[in-house]
Amino acid sequence: RKDTVPPPAPEFERPTMDEITTAKVPEITGTAEAGSTVAIFINGQLAGTIEADANGRFTFTPPQDLGDGQVTL
Repeated sequence: RKDTVPPPAPEFERPTMDEITTAKVPEITGTAEAGSTVAIFINGQLAGTIEADANGRFTFTPPQDLGDGQVTL
C-alpha cells in the first residue's frame, strides 16, 4: 500500500526564533517524521541534509561559520 499522505513539515527546537546566540556554528535540533531526510537551508542555501532518527529527532551542525547578523533557517 502506497503512502499518499505527505508528512508534516519538520519543526525546529533550537535555536528558537527568539533566541539570540553568539555561537558561530550553532547546533540545530528539531523533529520530523521518523526516518525522513531533512534538508537544512540557511539563508536560502542548502547547508546539508540529516536523517531523523527512529523517534523523529534530528541534530544538525552547520558545516561552516554562520557569521554575524540575522540568519534564516
